[in-house]
Amino acid sequence: MSRYSLKPLPEYSDIFEVAVGWDPGLDTFFVMVFGVAETGLDLQVLHWLGGQHRQIVSIEELQAEVSP
Repeated sequence: MSRYSLKPLPEYSDIFEVAVGWDPGLDTFFVMVFGVAETGLDLQVLHWLGGQHRQIVSIEELQAEVSP
């Protein structure tokens, strides 16, 4: 699996990280958006696509998902 961590633009202060990548086992790209964690808690998953087989099959589909 490849995974790239992207820091959000400053105007998105409620987002901690955006992770994108390729999962060869599921044959899909994926995107996960994590919100800022409350004190002492894990990061909150705000958005997640690509956890199912061939859910995002092209880079264009991935790009559409991560565009603001």
